[in-house]
Amino acid sequence: MKYSSSGILVVLGMHRSGTSLISNLIANAGLNLGKELLVAQDNPYGHFEDKEILQFHKDLLLSRGHSLSGLDLTVYEPFDFDEFEEKKALELLNDRKSYYHGKVWGWKDPRTVLFINEWKRLEPSLKSLIIFRHYSEVVNSLYKRDYVGTVYPTKNILKRVLWFLKFNVMAYWLKNKYLKQWILYNEYILKYAQKNKESCLVFESKQFIGQTKHAINLLNERFELSLMSSNLEGVYDDKYFSRDKSGRIYSEKLINEAEVLLESLRQLTREYK
Repeated sequence: MKYSSSGILVVLGMHRSGTSLISNLIANAGLNLGKELLVAQDNPYGHFEDKEILQFHKDLLLSRGHSLSGLDLTVYEPFDFDEFEEKKALELLNDRKSYYHGKVWGWKDPRTVLFINEWKRLEPSLKSLIIFRHYSEVVNSLYKRDYVGTVYPTKNILKRVLWFLKFNVMAYWLKNKYLKQWILYNEYILKYAQKNKESCLVFESKQFIGQTKHAINLLNERFELSLMSSNLEGVYDDKYFSRDKSGRIYSEKLINEAEVLLESLRQLTREYK
């Protein structure tokens, strides 16, 4: 079979799920991920995020009363484009189709998860590489990024004790907040993948990283692409992809929800073996 040298492939996954690393791998394999990429401050290997599409998503979230990160959801909700937003999305698509004419291209931004149904409606040929990661690893990664390292600079014993108590209460609250976000983002992912099986390929992040050559071959076969082989050399450092699952202080109710969702996502990956 002769594979195509063109097409649109979106890397879809929530924050801290390994999508930056995997985007790096498939960019090295030949996927064009943006005309101008965001300069990463906290990852020397880059985030591989198209600045214009990233800003579009941020504007969408702000206009709906959400934070720039989109990590403040409370319920599963539809995110539909209005007439102006649809026009802007089509401009972004058409500009990149023209720019990458005859090449395989796409984008990566965790916020895409929230708007993927609208992108798919506007571009039915769009394919998705879906990445998920164990909830404990995602929660701990977000927690370490946003809160760990906070130190109360005092020698006063009472103040240190009070700070320690406050720290642990905040830790419990933040970790449950992030776990709820993991559940909501991955509910979007699961529903989209189930509805669009023919245009999605789903991997757990550790599965893709451990079988990069096999994963890229599957992408080529399933979507008739012509990506080259790629490996972890020069693009991977363990300290930027921790597998820490320690310090679980989550609500049992949320853990049970997350476990059911995790198993449903893993079930999708078994279909490719």
